[in-house]
Amino acid sequence: HISNSLPVDEDISGYEALTFTEVKGVASIPELGAASSIVTQADLKDGIVRKAHGERDFGGGDVQFREINSDAGQLLLRTVQDSEATFSVKVVRSTGLIEYFQAIAGSYRRNEATTGNFAGIVSAIQVTSAIIEDDSNV
Repeated sequence: HISNSLPVDEDISGYEALTFTEVKGVASIPELGAASSIVTQADLKDGIVRKAHGERDFGGGDVQFREINSDAGQLLLRTVQDSEATFSVKVVRSTGLIEYFQAIAGSYRRNEATTGNFAGIVSAIQVTSAIIEDDSNV
């Protein structure tokens, strides 16, 4: 699900206040979750490499879905990609877990055409905020 609005507060109630549109035909979503780079610095005196957490990335990658020309969610995703806008995302897992976050779409392209696949779209989504989990329905 996507919304072209951003929450006033980045918490469950802030995201629940938004109106989301389902993106239909989704076949896959990328890995999501925090990962920190590791910053290193060798100490000249003792030669020991010191390590610390660097920048934090909440993930992203390709979202693949079957092309449904009349789907409002797919049209909205294309609109936010064309405008280079940041938008809100609501992922509903089969377990009932809901994940909310903000993202940008770097692309919106038709997938490679072969005899073994469906007419589809691949959109490169990158998470730009922390991921807020709502496990109240799990």
